Amino acid sequence: MSIYHHLFNSLPGMSRELFLKLLSDFPSLEYAWEKAKSGELLSKGCNESFVEILKEERKKRSAEKEQECLDTLKVSLVTQNDQRYPSLLKAIYDPPILLYVKGTLLPEDSLSLAIVGSRTMSYYGEQVVETLIEGLSLNQLTIVSGFALGVDSKAHRCALQNRLRTIAVLGTGIDRCYPSENKKLAEEIIFHGALITELPLGSHPERHHFPLRNRIIAGMTLGTLVVEAKERSGSLITARQALEYDREVFTVPGAINHILSFGTNRLIQAGEAYPVMEASDIIRVLEEKLDIKNMPISEKSLKNDRDNRAKKIVNNISEKCGNGNSIEKITIEKDLQKRNGLGMYLTHFSLEEKEVLEFIDERPVSFEFLTEKVKIAPQKLSQILSLLELKNIVRNIGAERYVRKKRG
Repeated sequence: MSIYHHLFNSLPGMSRELFLKLLSDFPSLEYAWEKAKSGELLSKGCNESFVEILKEERKKRSAEKEQECLDTLKVSLVTQNDQRYPSLLKAIYDPPILLYVKGTLLPEDSLSLAIVGSRTMSYYGEQVVETLIEGLSLNQLTIVSGFALGVDSKAHRCALQNRLRTIAVLGTGIDRCYPSENKKLAEEIIFHGALITELPLGSHPERHHFPLRNRIIAGMTLGTLVVEAKERSGSLITARQALEYDREVFTVPGAINHILSFGTNRLIQAGEAYPVMEASDIIRVLEEKLDIKNMPISEKSLKNDRDNRAKKIVNNISEKCGNGNSIEKITIEKDLQKRNGLGMYLTHFSLEEKEVLEFIDERPVSFEFLTEKVKIAPQKLSQILSLLELKNIVRNIGAERYVRKKRG
């Protein structure tokens, strides 16, 4: 019974090593909680302080009352033996023993991408997240992130706006909303995905919780996209954990003199991440991995029905294009449809981007000329131009001169 996983997980000082020992050395966790005597616990290698804590907790807590509490909170307990447990996450070397879940976990969530980045997101980062998730929306990837302010929250919101499932991995107990500003967002995520954590109820947002959270984000997804990160950033920890788990890492290039681009540019410089200019760059890499390796998970996991169902989704998307066409082609065709006419594709841009585009055509114009024509600060104008390049609308031909790309 998973309720006993919860009871042991909630004990003060419970370590992963001790938890695994209890699972392997006792007939069941129910037996260890309800029937195991002090002498037996000590003979199995449990230390005296743990045995004393367990004796006290047994007096105060029961499986029935704990289950009532979880039911009231509408929290599900998902262990590694549960079919709902994310198959990709199970394949890493240190998967969580127990997940607390509000919402639903589906087999299709095996087709997922993590999007992480700075809490102090810039305008450029905000627009990048919007552009890339819109481009990914046709492929029905589940978007996973860490529920923090900045890039994480933006990724969850954009996923919801594009009718994608999204999963938030928390660095707190499932009964706490951190940051508190995200209370409404949490409710929306529960309805269209899930909140998950391995931390027991009541856990506060302590510093050491976030690397644990980051490994879940990296472990349960096919790849991790980093959007803006300082040179020392938690997002880079997530990226390196993804590499350890043999998952793909992507990042968006940024200005070499911008503090939020130092981390992302370093990943590219080190050859640790694919540079991303548009959504099809991500799909191309993931599609290749899906086709060649049938998902980066163990052979044992591949036998699971939930992974086979997830794989069918990829095939169904490919079939929509007709014979021999790829997921990438669908995305490209969708982009081309948006660009058929000026009026049509301008609806996908912000007011400031539209203002800048009014002064850019197929004849080169200088950055200086644009600063004179638009009422936008030079630093922000530079970010807008970078975004328009990312959207494949504008091209920098050198010497800070820009032209509009020809439409097909």
